[in-house]
Amino acid sequence: MLRRCSFRLLAAAAALAALVALGGGVATAAPTDPRLEGVSSWAFAIGSGTLRGDLAARYGGYDLVVVDAQEAGRRHLRTLQEDGTAVLGYLSVGTIERYRPWYTRLKPYRLQAWKDWKGEFFADVSRRGFRHQIARRIAPKLLAKGFDGLFLDNVDMIENHKRQARGMRKLVAQLGRLVDAEGSLLFAQNGYSVLDRFLPHLDGWNREDVSTYYDFDRDRYR
Repeated sequence: MLRRCSFRLLAAAAALAALVALGGGVATAAPTDPRLEGVSSWAFAIGSGTLRGDLAARYGGYDLVVVDAQEAGRRHLRTLQEDGTAVLGYLSVGTIERYRPWYTRLKPYRLQAWKDWKGEFFADVSRRGFRHQIARRIAPKLLAKGFDGLFLDNVDMIENHKRQARGMRKLVAQLGRLVDAEGSLLFAQNGYSVLDRFLPHLDGWNREDVSTYYDFDRDRYR
């Protein structure tokens, strides 16, 4: 079961704290990448039911949409991209989720369970084998669906798992080279205190808690 998300998150790209386009190692509201110049609104379409129904009607008004990279198929992407919407695929690179089809391959790299999310474990990013699975096998297969790029989650796990910092930097750098070769985009979210380590490899960044937060008592985003 994916995390439930009943809202449609809309944020102006000019609001630096919400969605930031990065260029030259400095956060700026004026992206240097021409693919992002027309992006002024976006939807975070992650969670159960977000890919059902008329996607064009639901998300067609947004310039950029983030969807689950595993759940979304080529048909979903074609529908969203027909009107020029850029579509990024969500991929957690700091945790290992039990419900993913690649769980068996990543299981040997589990650290302790994440108490806030059932069936999710922090990842031992320091191990080369984990980085290889993400950057050489999982991410390329997801990008092959036709995404305009990847949206990385949980890079900020290194704030509390400091021994994983070097490995995470290496992994984000690997993914940066991958998307560059594919002509795609690379975004990440959260981790404001460690963001400088990833800036050279990112095209954009989102600070999740500015626009919403997860209500664990009600089991939904607010």
